[in-house]
Amino acid sequence: AQALAGVNLQIQSCRELFRRGRHDDALAGLAELQTGVNHEHDQLRSYIRSLVERETSPLPDPQTGDASFSVHADFQGSAPFVEHVLHIMLEGTRNVRRHARARSAAINAATTGAAFVLAIDDDGVGFADGSELPWSIASRVAEFGGALTLRRDGEPGGHLRIELPAA
Repeated sequence: AQALAGVNLQIQSCRELFRRGRHDDALAGLAELQTGVNHEHDQLRSYIRSLVERETSPLPDPQTGDASFSVHADFQGSAPFVEHVLHIMLEGTRNVRRHARARSAAINAATTGAAFVLAIDDDGVGFADGSELPWSIASRVAEFGGALTLRRDGEPGGHLRIELPAA
């Protein structure tokens, strides 16, 4: 609430600077405001992650059988980048467990040239036509300036491809 009140005051100041014709000062104030909003966004996201990570995953039901996972990863990057990628991989694993009804799944991660490529594939029910991409993964990919695509190559199951700038 305090951060939003501060944002409101900064916007009001920028409007006043703009009204007075001090456009460069207004732009500088807006840049500072954007930095502050990004910082608050990161703080909020960290808080939400801490809440989500407190949830306990139910133990697998031996009657239904969980998917068998194959994971291959060969990449490098800064600690924040690696942590970010591991969170995407974990979220992909959780999504397959919760939604795919798959017997098997594979996660492949590698740096190729100037890009990092992550593929999450399963042999489950796949994505319905017109369905949206998984929000939790899409938001993480967007945060790092990447691209998330849903491959529809005739194979059964779900097939996500993620490309991030190598870090």
